Parts: sequence; structure tokens; C-alpha cells
Amino acid sequence: MDANFPIIAKGTQLREGGYSAARDDGGNWTGGKACDGRFVGSCFGISATAMAHWLGPGRPVTVKIMKSVTPDVFLAIARAFYWRPLNGPLLPSGLDLITFDFGFNAGVARAAKMLQGLLGVAQDGDIGPLTLAAVAAREKAGALPALIDAFANGQRAYYRALSGFPTYGDGWLARVDWRLHAGLALARGETKIPLA
Repeated sequence: MDANFPIIAKGTQLREGGYSAARDDGGNWTGGKACDGRFVGSCFGISATAMAHWLGPGRPVTVKIMKSVTPDVFLAIARAFYWRPLNGPLLPSGLDLITFDFGFNAGVARAAKMLQGLLGVAQDGDIGPLTLAAVAAREKAGALPALIDAFANGQRAYYRALSGFPTYGDGWLARVDWRLHAGLALARGETKIPLA
């Protein structure tokens, strides 16, 4: 639901933090992998490659640009590159949050395909009419909370399988817990969700 975007994005921004310069994080390199391209860092979870795409051809990403990302720029990029491609405006409250934040953190296609797998529709990575119809059927049947819970379980399994889990796993799982609790709060119609 589009009206949820500002509060959902605020929760994501808080979890991503400000400027990051970890050299082993591929998101901090313009080539998208550690030691590939220029090392410029990331900010609010906006990767170097996402910033390059945002700036367009002929405007190289620099450390100065990454350090100067404002909350407004974060919101614009998050809306354009994650919220809209995941069809956040058409997802019901709660499912929009858990889909968007996972997509922001793990990739749009991965989030879309995982949701589609849970719904039993083709996993093409595009949350289009068939996926939305399957979501609507679950919502009509009162099964939206169960879908959100299953999505959280799938996300936990995804993170546990990553090589970085021993280092970052506690944070990843805490983020899934936030997605689950905040998403269920939105699904219940609560107007305030936990941001921390």
C-alpha cells in the first residue's frame, strides 16, 4: 500500500545505518563485488552500483557523493529501485513491508521469487497480475498473517545459507524479526509500527 511507504522506508533506513566503508562488502565497490571497480562505500544501504545507476552515465560515483546521500535521496532511490519494482503500492499492508525490506537488503528479484514460491505461482521475479491475484486470494481467505510468517521463515533460511552468516547472521535474523513483527502490526491495521 503506497501510503505505507514513508514509514516502511524509515524502518529500512534505520536498519541500514549511514555511510559504510567495509572493504569486504561488494556493495561498497562500483563493480558490485569486493575489490571490483572503485571503492566508494555505501550509504543508508544504497550501494555503489545503485548510485551509479541513479546518477546515470558520465557521472562517476565517488566517496564524496556516497557520504552526501541525504534521507530524501535515499527515499527517492528506495522508491524507484525497490518499492515500485516490487509493486509495493499494490501489496497489502504488512506484506508490503516484509517484501520491500527483504528486497532492499537481498535483491528485488530474490524477494519477488521467494514470495511467488510461497504463493505457488511462476517464479519470474515480477510481481505482476498473477502474483497480485494470488496475494488477493490469500488476503480474502484471511491467510495474510500466515503468508507473512512463512515469508519470514524463508528469509531466515536464505540468510542462514549465506557464507557471511557466522559474521552477520545475528543482525540479519534480528532484521527478519523486525520485518515480521512490524509487518504483522501493519496487517492488523495498526497505524504505528516499531521502528527499532
